[in-house]
Amino acid sequence: MRQVFQALIPVLLLTCAAPIAVAADATFFSDERLSGFRLSPDGNQLAFVVDVEGGEEVRSIDLQTGAEAVLFATPLVGSENVTISAISWIDGTHILANVYALTEGVARLSDTRNRHHKLILNTADRSVRFIQTSGRVISTLPLEPDKLLMSVMASTSYVYKIDVTKLTVWGQKLKKTAKVDGGQFSRANRIAEIDGFAFNWLADGNGSIRAVMHWSQDEGVQLSTRDDMSSIWEVQASWREKNNRKKRSRQALIAADLEATEYRLLSLVPNSSDFLVLSKGEGGRQALLQLSLAKGTTETIYEHPQAEILGVNFHRTSGQLLSAHYFDSGYIGQHYFQEGPSQVAQLAAAEYPRHRTLVVGMDNEQQRYAVLVYANNDPGKLIVYDLPNRLALHTQSLAPALDGLKLAPSTSGKVDVEGTPVEYFLTRHESADPMPLIVYPHGGPFGVVDDRQYDPAVQYLAAHDFAVLQINYRGSGGYGSEFLEAGKGEYGDMMLADIEAAVSAAITGGGIDAERMCLLGDSYGGYAAIMLALRNPERFRCAATFAGVYDLGLFLGRLEDASRKAVVELFIGNTDEATLRENYDRLKALSPLYQLESLAIPVMITHGNDDRQVDIEHALRMETRLKQLEKPFTVQYYPDIGHGFDSPETYFHHMRAVTNFITEHTAN
Repeated sequence: MRQVFQALIPVLLLTCAAPIAVAADATFFSDERLSGFRLSPDGNQLAFVVDVEGGEEVRSIDLQTGAEAVLFATPLVGSENVTISAISWIDGTHILANVYALTEGVARLSDTRNRHHKLILNTADRSVRFIQTSGRVISTLPLEPDKLLMSVMASTSYVYKIDVTKLTVWGQKLKKTAKVDGGQFSRANRIAEIDGFAFNWLADGNGSIRAVMHWSQDEGVQLSTRDDMSSIWEVQASWREKNNRKKRSRQALIAADLEATEYRLLSLVPNSSDFLVLSKGEGGRQALLQLSLAKGTTETIYEHPQAEILGVNFHRTSGQLLSAHYFDSGYIGQHYFQEGPSQVAQLAAAEYPRHRTLVVGMDNEQQRYAVLVYANNDPGKLIVYDLPNRLALHTQSLAPALDGLKLAPSTSGKVDVEGTPVEYFLTRHESADPMPLIVYPHGGPFGVVDDRQYDPAVQYLAAHDFAVLQINYRGSGGYGSEFLEAGKGEYGDMMLADIEAAVSAAITGGGIDAERMCLLGDSYGGYAAIMLALRNPERFRCAATFAGVYDLGLFLGRLEDASRKAVVELFIGNTDEATLRENYDRLKALSPLYQLESLAIPVMITHGNDDRQVDIEHALRMETRLKQLEKPFTVQYYPDIGHGFDSPETYFHHMRAVTNFITEHTAN
């Protein structure tokens, strides 16, 4: 029925201004991107992922000769929806590539399948091997070339030591007498086991499994440790209920003697039975702590004065703590615990004084380092430094297609909204005249965050003489659990108030033409754009949306029953007996579809026909209602597009139409 419905959908476009003639417009949306850089343990090779037409590739560069090789391309998997989620070195020759493939089924049926492929790429002979057995790689055993540790979770869980040279070659048909994965998932290769579903094994620097988080139906979630591989597991901490709600995060626990605090396990402390964990520090922000379960104590290792610690990096062989990273003023920042990373960061900063620096890799001997340098108007470069000689061995652009393109800088600001600090970013080129403003709230809304790295839509709009405002309203990620919690129940209230306050602050900062402002947003951002237009009928000239949520009852009604109650609580607050029927009036009051009588500006509605997250019915209802009310609008439906754009060409087509629409309605 859904496909028939889509076949009847008309494509309605009102007359817009002629396409803007700017050199290399489409270049902003080029899919040529480099990411996932990994320096080999011997420091002689650099591996990375490249977005190319038709998919992704894993490539390597020999830093001695400069020779570049393609090791793997996603079309080999044989599915259209394939992404390389991560790569890492096993040794100086083998790379582990985690590949994610989505096979979509029929809409509304549960036959959409996700499959994870673990591939072993050999940089010497270019062969590709793979692991067929389902499980998780937990250590690449840096002291044992060709080996890795892999866990298999079941009612009894095991860890196996695998020799990657014995795995099956990708694409090679397995002989009848051959065993899957070389028969390595056998008792002879087991190095650890425990009753129950084990979902987090921790190994020490020697590859010995020393700790495990596991679950059983009788005992619940527990943390167990052992002194060495021959010791018996001993339970050190148990899962406990918190706030009368059983938490199910696979990385958290409530320690037996520290019941009020939640911890996320990171690693074992070298030469110790203590753990490095993320938890709340003295300042109330997530900090890096050392947890001793034996003593029931914690010691703060590092707490940032303003930002929350998001994660840490360790040395591959020694297990030494190298750095902690955090989100601050729209960038990822690092605090260094070792002299080597700190020195190379200073070396890069001296060479690129207007850029941010991130140390993203090093060799085992800590002689060569991979450093990312980037700025708000530079997608970035990856540089491999020889630290003893203070020499850059290799420099590579992360977005070669954008080299030479003048990009707009951004500034950050904060505004206090009833005691909650809200950060915003304003991107624009320099101009002597006040500029029209596009207010561009992000989607999500919960846990999503805007940053100051390259954004093709933002830079494209800035190139067309617009200032672009992005706001991390309450509920956004990157600012800690309290800020995230502050968004609960504020979907149609304080989240919007945060955006309005940021708009006022941006205008006060100067350089903005307050008489020429429009709204733009995707998903929740589309919802926010229409709601802000309704709340501020005299403030904005137009609103453009993609995949917007316009009817909350419809949106929640299409969710699976198991997740519906939790989502309702996010939208309208923590109500123990929340149901769609009980909250119908509240949901209707928060839905722009039922308030369009007061709409005073033209709107542009865009939606993908194959959107599984926000059904196209939202746009169809908006179109019908806008017609009934004789409101000025334009609408466009993209065939075979889901909750995002599947190609740079489609993305560019959409943004060109949006820019023309906004240009028309912000003209003097």
